[in-house]
Amino acid sequence: YRRVLVREQLNVVDHGSAEAWLEKSFLPSINSTGLFFIDVGANQGQFAIPITKLGHEVISFEPVPSTCATLKANLAKAGLTSTVHCKAASNKVSTVKFLTEKGAPTASFKQIKGDSTETPASDITEISTTTLDLVVPKEKTILFLKTDTQGYELPVLQGARQLFDSGRVKLVAVEFSYGLLKASKTDPLDILNFLADRNYVCTYLGFHTKIKAGTPGLYGIPQNMPPVQGKSISFEEMVELVRVFPVEMGGIGVSGWTDLLCWQSC
Repeated sequence: YRRVLVREQLNVVDHGSAEAWLEKSFLPSINSTGLFFIDVGANQGQFAIPITKLGHEVISFEPVPSTCATLKANLAKAGLTSTVHCKAASNKVSTVKFLTEKGAPTASFKQIKGDSTETPASDITEISTTTLDLVVPKEKTILFLKTDTQGYELPVLQGARQLFDSGRVKLVAVEFSYGLLKASKTDPLDILNFLADRNYVCTYLGFHTKIKAGTPGLYGIPQNMPPVQGKSISFEEMVELVRVFPVEMGGIGVSGWTDLLCWQSC
């Protein structure tokens, strides 16, 4: 099934982010404990901490060393025990180079593609990579996998190919940013097709874009975006929705992002 279901037709409430949707809509609907979650791009624990507090098991991946240290400290401060990997989840075991911009927020740490010889060595951090297929215990069924990796979502999914092919991932949330995917040389259609090839059906959460120019500018929800029509849209139409947000929609004419929310179809 190579179409994206329109969120409004499914009565899926948008809370502004995948983390907020999970905390406000999904977690309250779960009556059991001890379920298994994966958080790729865990940042400081916005996803992992509320889940762990409810008695579930989370494996987190956060590649930026300082951010990973903060994640561990936040878990300890909350009196929680959880598995944290200070590595990048990818499609192979290797190392990648990150540009560590001085004074930049953690989200601005960017993976370096190609030649880095002109970048000062003091600004480069080498990060180890691994795959979800290697790390996740064979007996585990994953209730929810979230990946927010600044445009490198496809390698994360590719590194979990065995998990997806075996049907062990029940729900997945994938950041779907046109600009970040293009910057990482990923065709956004490849993410949709990867999931469809494994019998996953997706909808989307809220849309976001830059709503005020400048550095760093202001990001938010485009207030004048018309509702998506119909019960489903093509993959190409889904990509077009995040390709550009013109002024009349409340954007400034640049691309934006949403979170795909996907589940196994029958």
